[in-house]
Amino acid sequence: MKEVIVMKQEERLDFLIKELLKEAGSDNIKIPEDTHSRKAMLRGLMNARLPQETLNESFFRIQDKYLQEEMKAKGITKLSSLAP
Repeated sequence: MKEVIVMKQEERLDFLIKELLKEAGSDNIKIPEDTHSRKAMLRGLMNARLPQETLNESFFRIQDKYLQEEMKAKGITKLSSLAP
């Protein structure tokens, strides 16, 4: 049975950053306090990460939920709403 983890979006952000830093062997790096900088850090860590089998399934479930919530918050731009 899958473990259900209930987290707020900020908690997901912190969890993902910490796990990616730990995987990279860089868990001694200071995590910024402001949300904008933490989001930038997460994006950089995700972009620099090579595909590996070292992260567990719960990481990817939390990452998926985090990204879904970010997409909901930003919305999706429809082609019909763009001006030529």
